[in-house]
Parts: sequence; C-alpha cells; structure tokens
Amino acid sequence: MPALELGYFFRVIAHAPRNVITSKMVPQIETVLQNLQSHEANPGNYEGGHGYWDDFCLASFLLGVSLRYVAYPVRSLASARLR
Repeated sequence: MPALELGYFFRVIAHAPRNVITSKMVPQIETVLQNLQSHEANPGNYEGGHGYWDDFCLASFLLGVSLRYVAYPVRSLASARLR
C-alpha cells in the first residue's frame, strides 16, 4: 500500500494505463481489503493491534481513486488544447 499511496501523491495512478490499474493496482488493493475484512470482528488482532482503521481508510480511498481513473481517464493537456 505505501507504493500506491506514493503513486497517488505523485499522480502516477492518473497517468497509468487502464489495464495496469485494473490488472495490478486494483487486485492489490482488494487483497488488502480482504485481509482487513478477515479482522473486522476484532480489529485489535490486525498487525499487532495497530493500523487497522488507517489501512482500511487508505485502501478504500485508493480503490475509489483507481476506479475513478478507469471510468474517467485524465485528458492530457495537448488533447485539451485541441478542443
């Protein structure tokens, strides 16, 4: 997750091809969310009792951002100027 968080900060996700987002980034995020879901009943058992909600919020946020760029890709400045 730290790599994807840094990628979001530097707008890497916005410029990644759709197939990379859907085949690499989204499955990685979904794996983290599945792991978090297995600790939903008792978040204190996750990672020694630290970081459950931080990881949950970050993974949910990055999933939403990734799916947003799949649905609505960012236009480049060059194509925006042509219009």
